[in-house]
Amino acid sequence: MRTILSRSLRIFRAYPGLFIAVVLVSALPVGVLGIASALAVEDTSDRAQAAVGALIQLVPLVLIYPISWVAGTVATLAILHRRSPTVSGAFEPVGVRFWPMAGVLLLYTVGVVGGWLAFIAPGVFLLVTWLFASQAAVIEGLGVTGSLSRSAALIRNGWWRCFATFLVLELVTSAVIVAVLLLVGVATDGLTTNAQIVVSGAASILLTALVKPFQIIGIALLYLDRRVRLERAWPPLPAVGGARAG
Repeated sequence: MRTILSRSLRIFRAYPGLFIAVVLVSALPVGVLGIASALAVEDTSDRAQAAVGALIQLVPLVLIYPISWVAGTVATLAILHRRSPTVSGAFEPVGVRFWPMAGVLLLYTVGVVGGWLAFIAPGVFLLVTWLFASQAAVIEGLGVTGSLSRSAALIRNGWWRCFATFLVLELVTSAVIVAVLLLVGVATDGLTTNAQIVVSGAASILLTALVKPFQIIGIALLYLDRRVRLERAWPPLPAVGGARAG
C-alpha cells in the first residue's frame, strides 16, 4: 500500500495539469448540476424536494465521475509505458467503450446500493469486488457481465488489501476536501444562503480537481498491480479504433 500511495503522489506531481484536467471533465458538470439542484430546493425540510435534489446529483455522479476514473487509469498506464500522455488520449478509449461502461456502472450501482441496504456489509463487499469493472470494460474491451467477472477475478485473494488501499485513498482525499470546505463555510457565514451554496459548490469543484487525482492514480496503480499479479505480465495499452496501441 505504501508503494502505491507514494507512487501516486510522484505521478501526480510529475503531471499535475494532465490529471487536474482529467478530473475537471467530470467534476465541473457534476458540481454545476449540484449547485443548480441545491439552489432549486427551496425548502430543505421538504422530503420530496430533497429527494429530487439528491437524485439530480446522484445520476450524473454515478454516470459521469467514472469517466474520469477510467481516463485517469489510461493516462497512468501510458505514463508507465513511457508515453507522453494527453487529455484527449486518456478519454479516447472511454468514448469508444462508453456504453459498455455505462451498463457496468448501472449494475454496479444497483448491486452496491442494494447490498448497502441489506445490512451494509454486502454493499461494501460488492463495492470492492467490482472496483475495477469499469476499467475492464474500457481498457480490456470486455462486456458488461464479463467486466464484473473480470474485476472479481482481479480482486480474488487480495480483497482485504484492495479494501484497505481504497479506504486509505478515500479517507485521505475526503478528509482534505471536507476540512477545507468547513473553512469555506466559516468564511462565508455572513453571506446569503444562495451565495453560500454557489461559493461552497465552486470550492468543491476546485478541491475535487486538486485532490482527487491522487486517488484516481492510486486506484489505477492498484488495478495494474492486480493485473500483473494475476497475469504475470505487464498490461498493454488499451485498444482504440480496433487496434492495440503498441
